[in-house]
Amino acid sequence: MPSINNKLLKKVKVLYVEDEIEIQNVTTEALSLIFSEIIPASNGEEALELYHEHGDFDIIVTDINMPK
Repeated sequence: MPSINNKLLKKVKVLYVEDEIEIQNVTTEALSLIFSEIIPASNGEEALELYHEHGDFDIIVTDINMPK
């Protein structure tokens, strides 16, 4: 039986911004085991567009050095 914390985490929507595709793919897969929805972006401009499009992210995870 899943704990209440797992049920809560499965309702979390994450915007994940990483410009290195290999790292983005692996991390997105790992995050999807914890959170319900992971939206990946490859640069700052794409992330901003996704933020405005979806606007209801619970968490934003981003690389500190990001193009665009």
